[in-house]
Amino acid sequence: MSPTALQTEPAARAPAWRGRLLPFVLFGLLAVAPPLAGQGGGYVLTLLEQVMIFAIAAVGLDLIVGFGGLVSFGHAAFIGLGAYAAGILAFHGLGDTALALPAAILLSASFAAATGLICLRTRGVYFIMITLAFGQMAFFTASSLAPYGGDDGLTLRLSSRRSASISSAARRSRRASAASCAARKRTRRA
Repeated sequence: MSPTALQTEPAARAPAWRGRLLPFVLFGLLAVAPPLAGQGGGYVLTLLEQVMIFAIAAVGLDLIVGFGGLVSFGHAAFIGLGAYAAGILAFHGLGDTALALPAAILLSASFAAATGLICLRTRGVYFIMITLAFGQMAFFTASSLAPYGGDDGLTLRLSSRRSASISSAARRSRRASAASCAARKRTRRA
């Protein structure tokens, strides 16, 4: 055997543009998803909204843990505060996105600035424990808001038109469930 036969050629690398193209493709798909999901009903759109909200939370956690090297146990407090800000506004009849979104951002950012002044002065386990403490304080504050549901969570009053459509949908669901149970009983007997 010749020495050149034992040498292997290095694996070919993928072009650099492929790595740069992926984020644009993903953002393009996310931009096209809501209009397409609106055609399939409210469930798909609601699911996409939740996926995007959790993706934003994951990116924020990746920034603090991955790039900053800081482990945070209170990260969910910012999402919860933003959700409660929008939910409390909706509870009072101000559910417009143009009002709820800035309010959620303002409340979360002000809480982040206040807790960040204290948390960023610590390192290591102390940082972990103080973020956990602030997260628990936010949780128990939200749990003690009795006018907005307290321990049961935020409850929203539905308009009469929407509640009528929900109750009719619930009746249809109960009828379908009862018919399904009756069909199963008939097949067992046969």
